Amino acid sequence: MYYASVWKHYSIIHFFVFFVFGKSSSETSIKSNCLLSDLNKWFLANKLTLHIEKTCYSAFSNDPSNSNDYSSIDLKINAANVKMCDRVKYFGVWIDDKLNWKIRIDYIYSKLVKFVGIFYKLSHKLPLDCLKMLYFSFVHPHILYGVEIYANTYTSYLDKLLK
Repeated sequence: MYYASVWKHYSIIHFFVFFVFGKSSSETSIKSNCLLSDLNKWFLANKLTLHIEKTCYSAFSNDPSNSNDYSSIDLKINAANVKMCDRVKYFGVWIDDKLNWKIRIDYIYSKLVKFVGIFYKLSHKLPLDCLKMLYFSFVHPHILYGVEIYANTYTSYLDKLLK
């Protein structure tokens, strides 16, 4: 005997990223809204839902004088506005709308400054080999993760990590 059961299962999309390029904010807005409309249809067809309150977008421009122009982009999903955010965490790396990586560097600094006192106190009690092992276990991964991206910024921003 064959028994089939139908379940209505709705999954929630937790994270997705797309990039839209345009010569002006209006062109970018139109392209983005078309893409969001298509994505929403795909979500519905595949019984997926999008958490609108947690959804946001960032606009990047290679011309600093146009940065205010992109704040007027109006994105909607099912008539709900998508909010603009000045920073987003993408795979553990903070990306800001100016792409200067200062937020990421400040985040790393706040993580690393906690270890300074610990290492100072341990430096009188543990041999150098143990201290190196602790450093490469707890500090070094924070510095290395995403270094290819955030290290391509102004050296004045990176000075904070070098001191």
